Amino acid sequence: MQSISFTFDIWTSGAQQPYISLTTHYLTKQFELRNKTLGCSYFPGEHDGKSIFLKIKSMVSEWNMDILSLNIPIYMVTDNARNISCALNKYNSNDNLHHYFCAAHTLQLAIQDALKENNMESLLKKCRSIVTHYNHSNKSWERLQQIQVRLNLPNHKLIQMVETRWNSVFLMLERIIEQKEAIVLDLQNWVKDINITVGEWKLINGYVEILKPVLEATKEFSQEDIPTFLMQYSSRIRIFARSLKKSISNRFQVCKNDPAYLLATAIDPRFKTILMESYEVENVKRLLTTEVESFKLTSDTKLETTEQNIQPITVPVPTNSLWVILQERSISSTGNEGLTSCVKNEIQEYLHQPLLPPTSNPPCMVEN
Repeated sequence: MQSISFTFDIWTSGAQQPYISLTTHYLTKQFELRNKTLGCSYFPGEHDGKSIFLKIKSMVSEWNMDILSLNIPIYMVTDNARNISCALNKYNSNDNLHHYFCAAHTLQLAIQDALKENNMESLLKKCRSIVTHYNHSNKSWERLQQIQVRLNLPNHKLIQMVETRWNSVFLMLERIIEQKEAIVLDLQNWVKDINITVGEWKLINGYVEILKPVLEATKEFSQEDIPTFLMQYSSRIRIFARSLKKSISNRFQVCKNDPAYLLATAIDPRFKTILMESYEVENVKRLLTTEVESFKLTSDTKLETTEQNIQPITVPVPTNSLWVILQERSISSTGNEGLTSCVKNEIQEYLHQPLLPPTSNPPCMVEN
């Protein structure tokens, strides 16, 4: 192995029993992504940093590996929980072990930041009450079903928001919007103590529009498509959108300062430096030069950067997609000045080539 990557999480079963699961991720020589679950273990007791680190160390050791003595790069990707961060930073003494936060979880934390900053709790409380009313009363649910049939609406149950479930705020609000006519009709006849005003309905609709691309971004981390981000409605919605954008920017700032994130983006032929500022591009070029020179390239191992060597596996791009925005930005971008050394020229040649289709799968590339 030249390096090894792990993900792990601590979770609670339906029987309220704590477990910890460990997965390893790797590339084959053919650049095929693979993952294997190494263990799922009962994990009672205090989940402080020390106990978590010792548990992970024990689970890894079952596969004849000692994470404290391995002299290859080890990458651990986890959620943003403080106890996990403590485990991998305070109790780890191996400089080869690197800890990174899950991007999807970080995105969900950004949503929570924006919800708190914009005092959405009152409106969300009303929405949760509506969902509880119909999901916990068979009589109320049957009434709603009958109205759905009369109005030719989908026969869908309402979705309850759960803080630990990703995108549940969006899913709850989206379903409420879908069933708006049925809900309004039933509430005005049978439930007088739950009332959503016309203005609040507009807010709900606006929040759905704002949160939709975040849902799709989370899906994209799991290899799903991304639709267009459309922002409209009231100034309050725009304020929420700005708050969400600010929170996302703050929480992902680490990506712009960590060489691992920058290099991972630069060597992805779908993105390269298209999303970077000019000063970041120069920094990435220096990082790439250092990395490539470390391989001590010879004429026999010269980098192959011609497009003929790459046959990406692609899927159709949706008409209204954030990928379309990325493609437009790629087409409109211009290259920087030429570089002189052999290695720098190789890097410059690579960066100047057109991006691969954004929905292609870079690891699935074959050589002629």
